[in-house]
Amino acid sequence: MRVNPAEIIERMSIVKLKIEKLGDSELNKEMEALKQALEEFKQEGVKIKDEWFEELYELNKSIWDLLDKVLEEKKKENPDYERFGRLYIEIDALNNTRPKIKNKIIEESGEGFREIRER
Repeated sequence: MRVNPAEIIERMSIVKLKIEKLGDSELNKEMEALKQALEEFKQEGVKIKDEWFEELYELNKSIWDLLDKVLEEKKKENPDYERFGRLYIEIDALNNTRPKIKNKIIEESGEGFREIRER
């Protein structure tokens, strides 16, 4: 079984963020492999929309930014646990949108299995 476009695109969005934040050149190789995998779908006639990448990139960027705030709070001598809770709720809400975006990609591309999340 091969990886569907939704999974590839999500991984690409995460790798792009890591390249931006961490600058590890090894990640460029992974990005190229992911782009090639997506290109194979395009060559088979599977429609791939740029907006799918942008949606997942923005989602994962927002989650990353919130996690940075959690780490900043955690490093404080007297962390604000109420703030931890609020940040967690924001992260959880964003994480709950991920299956919706990925399912839209699966539906529109006709490739893969729907992601089911009960919560």
